[in-house]
Amino acid sequence: MAQPTTPNDPYQRRRAAGAASREETRRRLVVAADSLFREEGYPATTVVAIAKRAGVSLQTLYLAWGSKRSLLRAAAAATAVASETPVDSDEWRSIIRSELARDAGDDPTAGAYLAAASRLFVRVADRTGIYWRMYLQAAASDPEVASDWTEIERDRRHTMEDVARHVPARGLRPDLTPEDVADTLWALASPDVYHLFRTEGDRDSLAYQTWLERTLIGALCVT
Repeated sequence: MAQPTTPNDPYQRRRAAGAASREETRRRLVVAADSLFREEGYPATTVVAIAKRAGVSLQTLYLAWGSKRSLLRAAAAATAVASETPVDSDEWRSIIRSELARDAGDDPTAGAYLAAASRLFVRVADRTGIYWRMYLQAAASDPEVASDWTEIERDRRHTMEDVARHVPARGLRPDLTPEDVADTLWALASPDVYHLFRTEGDRDSLAYQTWLERTLIGALCVT
């Protein structure tokens, strides 16, 4: 019969140290990939260059992340939360809920909540806009990246559905369903519209935020 382990068990300590080392290696690879993607672009960045900048072997890179494509997704996810460590979809939605609850204040109206959502989306968009462009450019010639982008957009839809469920009823148009609210958020607080304002329209982030807040409140709230 196996003996129970204790917090000071050498085997457990070695396992914990090994897990921490692997996580640190993964983090360093994400940081290295992020810097190279920004400097060189996704197509021109090689896994050899990423491994070299992270100070690890190519084999270690493949064991840790599997592919350059996986590192692109990890770097984009880490950038979204202004971290060196990516989060999964459930963690991301939890972060969104917490930030909106804090920013919207106690007992907010629908309008106050949507204004907070506009501010949060623009903060995230300013950080991750570079990765949206990378994905759209790479997806045009790489079917696997295109598949990843489709999945990212599906996750974005789920996030907007989660935000929509938490918009307060006070001040919200009574004829709208949560799906109606999610549709509006998903369409207006989107990479495409952000890109139109910031790049094609040559407008700054504040202009987009002001427009987004005004448009969301106008579409979803009782006037």
